[in-house]
Amino acid sequence: MINYTKVDGNNYGDIKLFALSTCGWCKKTKKFLEDNNIAFSYVYVDKLTGDDLNECLEVQKKYNKEEAYPMVAIDEDSCILGYNKAKLEKIMRPKNG
Repeated sequence: MINYTKVDGNNYGDIKLFALSTCGWCKKTKKFLEDNNIAFSYVYVDKLTGDDLNECLEVQKKYNKEEAYPMVAIDEDSCILGYNKAKLEKIMRPKNG
């Protein structure tokens, strides 16, 4: 089971950040989410081992076959690869029914 760290904030859906602890772009993405008071959960993939790492990589593949960081998974249907401020800002917009 993946042990995500939860960050409180405004709820814009199920937001998960898959990051590397040493990645500058990952840190920038995490800071963006925090600075904009977006509720999210994150995991540092490079700190996982064994079954936890394998499970995390399988979860990531549901969103995108490419292993790229940072990856921001949004609900069960989309993701943002890399640091992309314009796409990250769209998280905060209301979803059209």
